[in-house]
Amino acid sequence: MNKLALVAVVSLTLVPQWAVADCGGIPFKAQVVIFEPNQRAVIGFNGQEEILLLSADLRVPEPTKILQVLPLPGEPEVG
Repeated sequence: MNKLALVAVVSLTLVPQWAVADCGGIPFKAQVVIFEPNQRAVIGFNGQEEILLLSADLRVPEPTKILQVLPLPGEPEVG
């Protein structure tokens, strides 16, 4: 989890024009369409560590399970 947060924060810091908290969802039922009306992102910093919190509201027309994914540009590395 810390590696993922670090990569997300670095990505958002270096390239602010691409800074969208764009998660994606894959419904278990193929005919269900997912609507994502709102997204939020908060960065917390305590002087040593930054943590990125992402939140997205998901709406579906019928109850179903959803696999939520966050695509990253590459494999995270911690130095």
